[in-house]
Amino acid sequence: MEDEKTIKKELIKLDNDPNIELKQFLHSKGFPFALDMDETDAHIYTNDIIERIVSHDLKQISSFNVSDESIMQIIAYLATKKPGKTSNSAIAQSLQLNSRTVKSILSALEKTQLTFNVTAFGSAGKMLKKPKQHLFLTPSLKSAQINY
Repeated sequence: MEDEKTIKKELIKLDNDPNIELKQFLHSKGFPFALDMDETDAHIYTNDIIERIVSHDLKQISSFNVSDESIMQIIAYLATKKPGKTSNSAIAQSLQLNSRTVKSILSALEKTQLTFNVTAFGSAGKMLKKPKQHLFLTPSLKSAQINY
């Protein structure tokens, strides 16, 4: 409770609308390194992190028969589509990849904690019919992909 009061006092000192601060945080300042950066620099740095995850971390988790560019296209595809509207087969068809390859790439992205998925709630039949929602760890990752 005391920490919350301190945070509120500090926000009031900033003389910014808390709603604007929240939107900025969600849009580009979701990582500590970005707190004192402008939006463009935060997006560039965030995209550099995504590229390093794709070029280095994914290779240690799994091996794919696709280029880093194809993986980046999957990430961009997820960023531009609404969650729940993207099935693995739709991604595969759109990017002309094998559906199993897309599934393994999405699984590897989850292991790096760049993305996570949410399955439909309900009966087993409903869970099978509805595609998983693929979400980014933080909205800043999605925003960096869209705005850079």
